[in-house]
Amino acid sequence: MDREAEVIDRLTKYAAEKVFVVSKTAPSLVRAMLKGEKKKGGLYCPCRVVREDMTGDEKKAILCPCNFCDDEVKEDGECLCGMFEKKKEMKTILPRVL
Repeated sequence: MDREAEVIDRLTKYAAEKVFVVSKTAPSLVRAMLKGEKKKGGLYCPCRVVREDMTGDEKKAILCPCNFCDDEVKEDGECLCGMFEKKKEMKTILPRVL
C-alpha cells in the first residue's frame, strides 16, 4: 500500500469510529498533507498554520485529524478543511398503500 492510500485508510477508520465519512476531496487534501510532511515533519491539518514557535502540544493539536475536527463536523456538517463530513442520513421511502 502506498503512503497516500495508507493515510486515507487511517483517516477512513477514524471517521468510521466517529460516525463521519471521509469527503471526496480527501485524496487531494492528503497529497497536500504529504507534501507538507516533508517540510514540517508531520501530517498537519491542511487548514491550520504550523509555526516554528509552536510547542509540541500545540503542534500535536493540529495533526490530522486535528483537535477541532469533531466539534466542527458536529456543528457545521464538515471540518474546516473538508476532510471529514457528516454521514448523509438515508431516508426510507415507503410505497404508498392505497
